[in-house]
Amino acid sequence: MSFRRVFLGNLFWGGLFGLVLFYLGWQLSTVILPPKIVLKQPSSRDIQVSQNKILIRGYVKRTYFLRINDELISFDNQGNFEKEVGLQTGMNIFIIQAKSRFGKKTSCELRILRRRKSLSEVKSNVF
Repeated sequence: MSFRRVFLGNLFWGGLFGLVLFYLGWQLSTVILPPKIVLKQPSSRDIQVSQNKILIRGYVKRTYFLRINDELISFDNQGNFEKEVGLQTGMNIFIIQAKSRFGKKTSCELRILRRRKSLSEVKSNVF
């Protein structure tokens, strides 16, 4: 057998073995790693606003269930989600929870302080 034939055979089987290892590692990571939550909006987890509702938007990875304050939230095939939520005056706390199909959990807390509108803000809206 020629050196070239042996080399190409080893290259083929080595490459195939590498691909199988990569695939198995990728599959194992979905079992081992917890879900990931990324908030796009609001950009900070502690904010102050004056409006009475806000849009929570972001994406998740390795997630089977997503909840905001125990309400089930749907997300698309890429993991994108959005939910408009009402705000009461004062501190509003939202717990965003993700759970993988293997039972791994991740959560994050979003704190939104809704302040009352100042007298000058109210007057500018009336006139």
